[in-house]
Amino acid sequence: MARDRRRLNELTAAGWTVVIATAADLRDPVALIARIAAALGSRRYV
Repeated sequence: MARDRRRLNELTAAGWTVVIATAADLRDPVALIARIAAALGSRRYV
């Protein structure tokens, strides 16, 4: 888990937006797509 946290910190420091999806998220793809769309629609990408 520590390695994953370091990688997440490195990605966000490099300007990436990370959307974490779990198995539970895959059971509700409409909600997952909405979360991804919201992340892409943030001020940063407009």
